[in-house]
Amino acid sequence: MKIIFVGTGSGQTSLNQFHSSLLLSSENYQLLIDAGDGISRALLFNKIDINHIDGIIITHLHPDHVSGLPSLLVQMKMTEREKPLDIFIHHSLVNIIKDLLLHSYILPERMKFEVQYKPFKDDEQIYILKNFSFLSRQNSHLSKLQKYNSNYPSLSLYCPSILFDVEDKKIIYTSDIGSKQR
Repeated sequence: MKIIFVGTGSGQTSLNQFHSSLLLSSENYQLLIDAGDGISRALLFNKIDINHIDGIIITHLHPDHVSGLPSLLVQMKMTEREKPLDIFIHHSLVNIIKDLLLHSYILPERMKFEVQYKPFKDDEQIYILKNFSFLSRQNSHLSKLQKYNSNYPSLSLYCPSILFDVEDKKIIYTSDIGSKQR
């Protein structure tokens, strides 16, 4: 198992760092964690063949974690990808991502590969392969936005930390976490 830090930056765009993203590479599966702005370029920079990526986890909907997804799928289409792509996403965010891709003119009928949505719930063990699984748990990153729930009842405030179990190794990915504001 190999971990590649595709990006280590924050939400602020930088000339020197890409937004936070990891590639977990096992013998039989390559999983990209988050696809923020510039992810296609970050993967090229890191010499990662986008068509070797088997799945993507989107942790939450801040742009530095999801805004590069449409562009990445277009790049996969342009390079004539044929194998299916798994998108793992919290069940409360699936329709939002489907709409984002549709409104980005990424129509399933025009793709040579299938996007397979794999919804998950909090504290549910998801098996990607026999020796590759993850468990997500809500963290406090978006808790400060809960006061807006009554204004925007359809707003999902899901943002997890994720525990991966890959080839008997445990890896925690915290995505973003909340902190007390000063």
